[in-house]
This record gives sequence, C-alpha cells and structure tokens, in this order.
Amino acid sequence: MKIWNLAYLVWKWRGMPTTYMKTEEDMKKIILVTFIVTFISATLFACDKEKVSETGLTKIESYYQYADNAYQPYWSSDAIKKVENGYYYFNCDMLYFFDTALEKAFLLCPSPDCTHSDNYCNAYFGSFGEDFSNIFVTFGLEVTDAYLYVMTREESEMNDFYLYRINKDGTKREKLCYLYSTDSNWYMYLYTMHEKYLYGNFPKNERNYDDGAYFGRYGLENNQTEVILDMSDYYGTDISFTAGYGEFIYFEATGFEDAEQTKLVSRIYRYHIYTNALEIVFDDFICNKFQLVDDTTMIFMDFDYNILKKDLETGKETIIIPTPKEFFSYSFDGLYLYTKFEYEEDVKVYDLDGNQIDSIDIYGGNIFFGDSQYFFVQHRYDSKEIEIGNEFNFYALPKEQIGSPNKEWIVLEEVTQ
Repeated sequence: MKIWNLAYLVWKWRGMPTTYMKTEEDMKKIILVTFIVTFISATLFACDKEKVSETGLTKIESYYQYADNAYQPYWSSDAIKKVENGYYYFNCDMLYFFDTALEKAFLLCPSPDCTHSDNYCNAYFGSFGEDFSNIFVTFGLEVTDAYLYVMTREESEMNDFYLYRINKDGTKREKLCYLYSTDSNWYMYLYTMHEKYLYGNFPKNERNYDDGAYFGRYGLENNQTEVILDMSDYYGTDISFTAGYGEFIYFEATGFEDAEQTKLVSRIYRYHIYTNALEIVFDDFICNKFQLVDDTTMIFMDFDYNILKKDLETGKETIIIPTPKEFFSYSFDGLYLYTKFEYEEDVKVYDLDGNQIDSIDIYGGNIFFGDSQYFFVQHRYDSKEIEIGNEFNFYALPKEQIGSPNKEWIVLEEVTQ
C-alpha cells in the first residue's frame, strides 16, 4: 500500500419503492412524473439508437445522467447511490429512499409492525442481538436495475465480509454470499461497481493481501470472481483508483519489481468489460485520484494537490485548479468541479476551465457531493450560530440553483412506513 494514498482511501467511498403510496394524491404525482420521464427517455433513446459500439451494444452518451448498473464517480461516500427517480442512502444505520418527485425520504422497510432496530428489519444495519452484542458495519451501497447490494461485516464474525441483497422496494433482504476475510481489522470500501460487477483488489489468499494480490471482478449475478491483472510477481502492490466508463474499467496499479522496493512500476490500465482486452493507457504515471470526463479526457489530482486535465490520446496535461498544499476533496458531476478544503465552511464550484462559478456554504456538514441534479450534505446547519445537535439530517440542494445568490435547501423529511 502506498503511504501517500492512505489519506485518500476514504474517498473510495443506483427503482422505486411502492409501499409508501399512501394517498390518491401520491399516486397521481407518481403517475404524472412516470409519464413525463418515460416520454423524455423514449425520445432521447430513440435519438441514440444509431450510436452503436464495436461490441454491438448501444452507447449511453449521457454518462453522468445514467444510474442503474453504472459506476457513479461523483459521490464522496459509499453510502448513497442514484436511480432514475431518486436516491438510496444510508443515514447512520438506516437505509432510505429519497423520492425526488415527492421530495420526501422513506425508510426502506414496508412492515408496519417492525421496530426498525434489529436484523429482521430490511432497512436496519445497526446493533442487534442480546445486549446489542452484534453490529453490522456497512462498507458499500451499490444499485443495479434489479437490486440493492450492501457489503457489510458482522461484528460477531470479526473480519468476514458478506454481500447482502435487498429488493428495491424493501420487501426482501437476504445474505447473498461470503466475499472474503482479512486478518487485520480494516474496513475501507475498495470496490467499484460497474455493469453488475464489483471491481477491485482481491487477495490471492483469502485472508492475506500480503500473499499476492490481483485486480479482478466479482459477478453480482453469477457469484464468481475473475482475475484481470495478476500482480503476484511484484512487491508492495497497490491497485487503486478504479473508475468505470461505458465499456471500460480504468484503474491505477503500482508495485515494485524488486524485494528492496527500489524499482517502482506505476501504470493506468484500461480493461474492456466485454472483450476482456487489457491495455496500458499511461506508463510511469501516478496520481492521488482520477476520474473520466469522457472518452478522451480524464481529470486527476497530483501530489501537489493541483487538479489537472489529461488527454488520453496525447498525454498532454493542463492545470485546471492550482491549489495550495493542504488536504481537500473534490468531485466532478459531468459539468462542474466541486472542491472542499479541510478547514473551510464552503464548497467552491468551478467549470473545467478553472473559472469559479459559485460557493456553497455547508457550515461543517458531511459532504456527499452529488450528481448533476442535487448536491447532498448530511448534518448541515442554516447558520454558523446553530450548535451541533444529535440529529443527522440530510439536505439536498437542486443544482439548478448554482450561480444564484439565494439557495433553497430541501430537508429530506424521513418517513417511516
């Protein structure tokens, strides 16, 4: 593991429930929104049908708008994912669905008699058992067109990791399968989901990453693991910063050729998810974090904390945002770049030419960033005078307000079934 990547692992951190359709008014709203979305989608996809890739699959051009099955690079947390009509997210130990048409968040448990406090609740991933001796520790929330997936470790089985599958309406939850185990007590989420596969760094020995590692993928439908790049001939390997885009997975792989760890090899690879072709995009290249803008461009952060654009064909680099040497996080939603410095109370918004568009006050909230539609913050305050409380509310800011001096936040009213 590269020492300089440790500080950034925290960044490695997608349908509609029907049980909350309580009134006729709710039904009318949903039917109207569904009709509008269906009409627009049909029109857009009719225009895109001629754009067919070499594999014969229709390309989805609006990459950052698309959700189900696709990698979502714009979040700073693994606890939230987008779907066509809303967002699934964890607030503390509870799993919710934020309906963007109703502007309400619903606990993903349809049972009227549930206490929402034990492992029998489909939306609860907290302490349970006698004297609450067992506890789920969630690591990743992923969404396909059919299910939600949660990777979790159960405290009673200290370092054994399992995958749970949940129906999108919350009516069923099942312990799907065992994934892997580790000797040490670490719990970073190091996986990227794209097209119904989990991509990431897998240990060759199920309990020991030091015994060799490989970059591979785990099939959510077939429960099988496939090797993509074997790194067992290298020393001190680190396979990180994985990004899905269309028919490809991009990832950074580093390792030393010698046991003394003096000859470092660091590359950006591109893997075709249908043909299994693997190629080197950039050799002798290393960064803190990268993200694809389109088929020809990626953005990345270097070790001086600058954010740059890099041409995938020519390798030319251009600084977008020069920054001081201090810890911060960033996100790109397909249009704007968002940056948050460690000790600042706002998020700055830039275009890809480095022009500042806006500044969003968050007053110490936990940033989730967001897609092209909403910006999310957990535990935000309306002013700096409000003291920190015990409630962890979620807030959403429609991004159509970016550039406007007045911001009207949506408080995600969380409703129990």
